[in-house]
Amino acid sequence: MPEPHDPLRNAFKQAAVAGQAQARPVPASLISERGTRRQRRRLALVAATACLAFAGTGAAAVAALLPGGDPGTGVPASSPSGPSSELPSVLPSSPPVSSSSSSLTRTTPPATSVPPRAPVGTVSGTPTAPPTGGATDTQPPPD
Repeated sequence: MPEPHDPLRNAFKQAAVAGQAQARPVPASLISERGTRRQRRRLALVAATACLAFAGTGAAAVAALLPGGDPGTGVPASSPSGPSSELPSVLPSSPPVSSSSSSLTRTTPPATSVPPRAPVGTVSGTPTAPPTGGATDTQPPPD
């Protein structure tokens, strides 16, 4: 069955024939040069990424090893908790007299003061326990 005459189809066929006549393949040397260039760029990208990764890891390691590098990574400071044995446990009830007064009165602590505690680990007839809530030194008993 013959095809009907289509002017648009004939115009496309003529353009294709003209394009094939003018087309020339690219020389193989240009194609291989383009591939080599692409390979070099890819290798340079991988090398730069590796250098940045190693530099970042090395900088983090050096920062961790330097003293005073990161205050959050050191041993935390412990604050004393509970009453200290050096401070009096009962304060005087009357305020001290100022130096501008003419009377010579002296404030003394009340007679009912708490006896001083024996240091931890001494033998005083009563068992002593380490203070609660603070940091305690735990050492194994001597052999």
